[in-house]
Amino acid sequence: IGAISTINFQLSTFNFQLIMYSLRDYQQQLIGDLVRMWMEPNIRRVLVQLPTGGGKTVIFANVAQQFISRAQPVLVLAHREELLLQAKEKLESVSELPVGLIKAGYPEDRTCGIQVASVASLINRQLPPASLVIIDESHHSTALTYQQLLEQYPDAYVLGVTATPARIDGQGFKSIYDRLLLGPSVRWSIDRGYLSDFKLFAAPKTVNTKGVRKVGGDYNPRQLAQAVNTSLVMGDLISAWREYAPGKQTVVFAVNVDHSKAIAAAYCQAGIPAEHLDGETPDRDRKAALERFRRSETIVLSNCGLFAEGFDLPSIEAVQCVRPTQSLGLWLQMVGRSLRPHPGKQHAIIIDHTENWALHGAPDRPRQ
Repeated sequence: IGAISTINFQLSTFNFQLIMYSLRDYQQQLIGDLVRMWMEPNIRRVLVQLPTGGGKTVIFANVAQQFISRAQPVLVLAHREELLLQAKEKLESVSELPVGLIKAGYPEDRTCGIQVASVASLINRQLPPASLVIIDESHHSTALTYQQLLEQYPDAYVLGVTATPARIDGQGFKSIYDRLLLGPSVRWSIDRGYLSDFKLFAAPKTVNTKGVRKVGGDYNPRQLAQAVNTSLVMGDLISAWREYAPGKQTVVFAVNVDHSKAIAAAYCQAGIPAEHLDGETPDRDRKAALERFRRSETIVLSNCGLFAEGFDLPSIEAVQCVRPTQSLGLWLQMVGRSLRPHPGKQHAIIIDHTENWALHGAPDRPRQ
């Protein structure tokens, strides 16, 4: 935890004083570098990269608080409910102010100076004012909906945050952001205790992806599901878990919904409390399942396409990957779920039933 410090800048037409409470040293440095970039001519949109677990939400919450303290409205964009609710909670904690939520199924309060909005909901509604636009998981910001929204804020400062500023479809970010600001590496963060160290195990039985075609740069979902079903039996997953991560709070990444449900059922049949979640799970059921997982009533949580981004639960001790991917970003997002430090966690455990580790490397491989 860093000491209280202040940084004063004259940013545009108002004085920008960062009063940074309880921020880590590298977080303070990143915010200072960000503001210095904003001070440069014609630099308004900055993309900040920070490893999963590095505190992206804390950083943008502190920046947002400085804008709102000077009556400069803030808009935070995200594409999933978990990201929206986590951002709202952190922003309210840092700013000590109510934060509005713009999402289908939730009441709106447009009087709040900070608004957290679902991109899908906001695109068809009246846009709130914003001097600062923050984009969470901003590797998605190349999508047309994001660009249409940003066009409506030509004079706003833009802060994009992501652990993985790369896309498997090869789309770049130069048309959206003026600069890229890099945070510390995964290994640097592990060595200083900001992230958990890990042990990565290549499981004896792996998915054979030979002959599986690629769509949009990644594996064809239907053919990949067939490859998984023919390469592995559920007993392979359970035996690997019992060998490498027995009793550990584990998140499993499956190929599709049916696969995830089958994994959860197999664990339950083996006497290991497990549940399945996906993007279609009702909100109430999802929250209840997560609470059971937090209380360790559920040991294994199997999912499809739900927890690769924005799932902040430091008590996760292990990740079991049964989802082959050509995407470096997806691989790092999956394994990064286990790297948050937690009392009593000596190291995270990563069990890989694919060739992802060989294709993409360990989480701490040096990357540009």
